[in-house]
Amino acid sequence: EIGVFLVETVADYQDQSFGWQSDMIEGHTQAIWPGTFKPTLRMSMVSKLAKVAATHGKLATVPPVFRNCTVVLTESAEREARELYWGAVCDSPENKHDKLIADLLKSSELNPFVAEPHVVRAQLFMQKGEWSRAADAAKSGLRLFYDWATQWDNRMPFVAWVS
Repeated sequence: EIGVFLVETVADYQDQSFGWQSDMIEGHTQAIWPGTFKPTLRMSMVSKLAKVAATHGKLATVPPVFRNCTVVLTESAEREARELYWGAVCDSPENKHDKLIADLLKSSELNPFVAEPHVVRAQLFMQKGEWSRAADAAKSGLRLFYDWATQWDNRMPFVAWVS
């Protein structure tokens, strides 16, 4: 039973966590709802719960997230990945496609468990007319979206991200 409870908690945190909550946890008690809508910084903690669920929870089926709940995301990698992603999506691609693509790729390397950097990278590749690379990035994003069945960047709902 504890494994199932932990998996439900993992799903709940991923689906319902927002950046302003991360600010509050870090002691920024003056955080304002809804804040800037940066993605949450709870994936490191969630990855630890997922690993415990898979290792000790006697699950009949292990969720595909975090490579079947075998990998723990470090807090530093999560934070750096989010900042690279956020910098890219808040910037204009005008004459910066290659830099933004590189930042998004680095974001995906640091946190390979979220889809949105792949999807934004796919958009940038499409703008450059690099169709094959765009398709590959989009496929990577969709795989992760379908593993999670929710989004990490809550500025848009899941159905919009996968549309």
